[in-house]
Amino acid sequence: MTDFTSDGSMKTEANILSWDRHRRALHEEAVQLGVAQGMGRESGCEGCTFCSMISIFGACFMFFLGCVIKANYPYVGEWYEPEAGRGSPNELQIATAAKNCFIVMGIYLGFAVFSILCLFYFKSKAKRS
Repeated sequence: MTDFTSDGSMKTEANILSWDRHRRALHEEAVQLGVAQGMGRESGCEGCTFCSMISIFGACFMFFLGCVIKANYPYVGEWYEPEAGRGSPNELQIATAAKNCFIVMGIYLGFAVFSILCLFYFKSKAKRS
């Protein structure tokens, strides 16, 4: 079976070796620039640390926002759909908004747990090598 390249020419051993050298040169250049995957042991730890910190902040913020909405704090902002003749949200709107904030908090906590597990994985992987 004869293999062809995308431009229709036949693949030869010289073409394949040339392409392999070109691919390796591009990879080495990417490593030097720091954009290649697996550029070092610390890159996984730094990314997981950043993700876990942002997720924990998001979870804390959504918990705070859910508690404030549930308490019907007057300075939260107009997060509800106003009804004719009413200047404040009804109990159903308050309960729904607070519940949604707590659901989003749970999603943030899930991402935090996942990123912390990844952080432990990368730290144990760094110790092994």
